[in-house]
Amino acid sequence: MSENASRLEEFASADLAPVLNSVMACSRCFDRVKPPIAQCMNGHLLCSPCRNKIMKCPLCKDKISSVPASAMEEVARFLAYPCEYSIRGCTAKPILRDKQDHEKRCDYRPCPCLFTAKDCKWTGTSKDMMPHIRGAHPKLSIVLAEKTEFVVHDGQIPWSNETMTVQSCLGQHFATVLAMQHVGGFKLLHALVLIVNTPEEAQNFNYHLEVREGGRTLTWTSTPTSVVEGVEAAMARGDGLVFDARNFAVKLTVEVTIKRCPS
Repeated sequence: MSENASRLEEFASADLAPVLNSVMACSRCFDRVKPPIAQCMNGHLLCSPCRNKIMKCPLCKDKISSVPASAMEEVARFLAYPCEYSIRGCTAKPILRDKQDHEKRCDYRPCPCLFTAKDCKWTGTSKDMMPHIRGAHPKLSIVLAEKTEFVVHDGQIPWSNETMTVQSCLGQHFATVLAMQHVGGFKLLHALVLIVNTPEEAQNFNYHLEVREGGRTLTWTSTPTSVVEGVEAAMARGDGLVFDARNFAVKLTVEVTIKRCPS
């Protein structure tokens, strides 16, 4: 970061913050603007949603300029903005350039129920996931152990996400998910473990996954994915054990061991 940018960040977070917050208000809705920022010919600012709804500035009635407010967009990068999930209880106000990273890992970011394959439409925070599951999916058996093993037949593996087992250990809950995917005529099986907690908490653990059939064995060791990030995102980036399901077409024995990372 340049010296000027560093000084601007310091000022924006202290003495100049109230002034800048007032200057950076949209002329129509009065919310704080963020890029892309429009302006009228006299320099009055407009947020992008309001700009798309009007032809003239609501303050001076002059026309809207086609020139973006580039200088103000640079200033906006160093202002604090409420987290998108403030309505759910998050009190964080990261500066704009850090806002997206914060929201990806926010404790209040809603995530879908692990039982989407059973058409459950619930969404909520990671801390509310287990109370929901216990109430809405009471038949789920929760294994109270750091190591568990279960058997899955090919016909039981769905074409979408389904939790096969949940482990409660080391003060956390972990869900093992198997998901079948059709890719170019091949049946790919994804096997991964999710922690029912935030991405930060996930970094404190790792899991060892072993898939067996007959005399063949596949193993995988990794950090669990957070339910906040979701199964689909994990599958898209190749998290978990992925293999051609035709190689294990009859019966799978899945063994999962959870460990806490050394401090």
